Amino acid sequence: MKPFRLPVNRLPLFKDLANHTADHLAKLAAFRPRGKKLYNAFSTPLGHKDFDALLADAMQYGDGPFVWQTFSSRVLSELHSSLGCSRPDVLEAFGKACVQLNLTYSDISFVSISQDDKDKQSDTPANAERLQPFLETGASPTSALTPPTNMNPYRKLLVIGLNEILSREVFSLGWDGESRVPAGNLTMIIAGQPSVVCWQDAGFGEIRISVWWAYDHDKHPQSDLTANSRERFTLPSPLANKRHYPKFVAAVCSTWLERKEGHYLQGQGSEGIFESYSRRGAVEQLKAMPDPQPSGFKAEGRLHM
Repeated sequence: MKPFRLPVNRLPLFKDLANHTADHLAKLAAFRPRGKKLYNAFSTPLGHKDFDALLADAMQYGDGPFVWQTFSSRVLSELHSSLGCSRPDVLEAFGKACVQLNLTYSDISFVSISQDDKDKQSDTPANAERLQPFLETGASPTSALTPPTNMNPYRKLLVIGLNEILSREVFSLGWDGESRVPAGNLTMIIAGQPSVVCWQDAGFGEIRISVWWAYDHDKHPQSDLTANSRERFTLPSPLANKRHYPKFVAAVCSTWLERKEGHYLQGQGSEGIFESYSRRGAVEQLKAMPDPQPSGFKAEGRLHM
């Protein structure tokens, strides 16, 4: 795995995030790693042997570029294994730490639910708890975010998802005119929420990209079924009947990545986005997110019919 290069000026963020996450783990799982053991647990998912190796690389890297989405998703991909904790506990602790740090580090793309959504969504206590630090301090949940612009909210998810695929080198934007990309999926954190990114080759250089945002696999009614009834992340949308979606996913969307005529997500605005779904309040949260920067491709382009 290619090591993630952390700029030296991001070491305070790294340490604060580790310590805040550990504080919340102490409350959730009665487990509180400290010192080098804690920093090592955060370093190994980034592809470094330990914190000393990460620190040495950061000193060499200097003030190089930093992508929060890649950093956070890489950490969370294996953090539960590094710490020896359950993945749900680690996700919740990390999410709460993000809320706290969003008040200090303005480029952490965490979007919390509004007070109205908190009142309406009594079945999502984890999200409601993540709002608490803002309610206690009187700060606005989105006050530290970069001002949003005009990108379609679903397209934001798709750009972030494709950025992550490319950062993990699952496939490249180039196409040789013949080869096909095996279907697959990955998990990552988008705006503080566990999410799934799926892809499938459609031929002619096109790849279908799908994102399921704020996805809770444990609440999926078909998470533990058998055979073809079990969720395998191969389709643009979850297998369950859509009436169940509000229980386990906040937003779903898909589009086509063009690689033959250029490198871009097909369509302009909402054009070319299909299989879209959003839970009440989700679109407003996505609109509040800053526009992500595509990594080597364009967020919009011609829709091929």
